[in-house]
Amino acid sequence: MPATMALLDRPDEAATTRPGLDDVLGRFESVSLAEMDGVALLDRRDTKYVVALADALAVLGEARDAYRVLEIDGRRVHRYRTVYFDTPGMALFRAHHRDEPGRFKVRCREYVDSELTLLEVKLRDKRGRTAKRRLPTGHLVEAIGEHERPFLAKHGALPEAGLSPRLRNEFERVTLVSKTREERLTVDFGLTFAAEGETVALPGLVVIEVKEPGGVRESAFAAVLRQRHIRPRRFSKYCVGVALTGSGVKHNLFKPDLRFVARIGGGAPR
Repeated sequence: MPATMALLDRPDEAATTRPGLDDVLGRFESVSLAEMDGVALLDRRDTKYVVALADALAVLGEARDAYRVLEIDGRRVHRYRTVYFDTPGMALFRAHHRDEPGRFKVRCREYVDSELTLLEVKLRDKRGRTAKRRLPTGHLVEAIGEHERPFLAKHGALPEAGLSPRLRNEFERVTLVSKTREERLTVDFGLTFAAEGETVALPGLVVIEVKEPGGVRESAFAAVLRQRHIRPRRFSKYCVGVALTGSGVKHNLFKPDLRFVARIGGGAPR
């Protein structure tokens, strides 16, 4: 694995990756991290959209009256750093490539501005629902050790072949909470992936994810996306990152995603 990618620590540097975003977010009412506890939605249905930066800013502007934006210490755009784990044979990636039911991902995610780091098992069941299981680690885990193994084994996420870090990912996130219903959504900007000695940045691509117990029919944000003829799209940061960074593993299923990413995000398909 390559060395950790540098985070955007200076406000002026970060703003260049998402021009116009701060102005749009300034029109939202805020919500605190404590107030968000009731909308964690660790067992939920996810609906993803992948859009160009300009479209994301327009949709945010149109939906602002229906949502509040998470604010931590005066910041409304928050930094994330993730390490994804897989077996030596990339069994978890291959399960996603085959679209197997009951597949899962293992990652350690650092919520930089919240000063929180969690090992996460993200499970996808046969009904298409997503469930997360989390273990606080206190630091970004680089290798699965004695602290992590019992947690992974408990949730059926410790393959006999073992797990090692396969991909690093960094991005900035805006989190919105509906004012009227049990709904949370995330808007991810500035995705960067690193693996196999290669780093790929996607500055023009934005991933939007609507998270709620049921479908998205009543989501105000999804309604705005539909009005703009933007439809849901399956998109896995881990799988796209692996495919973009020269891993050599078969990824035919994701080639349409890579072509789409190259068109709007700046990443080169392999």
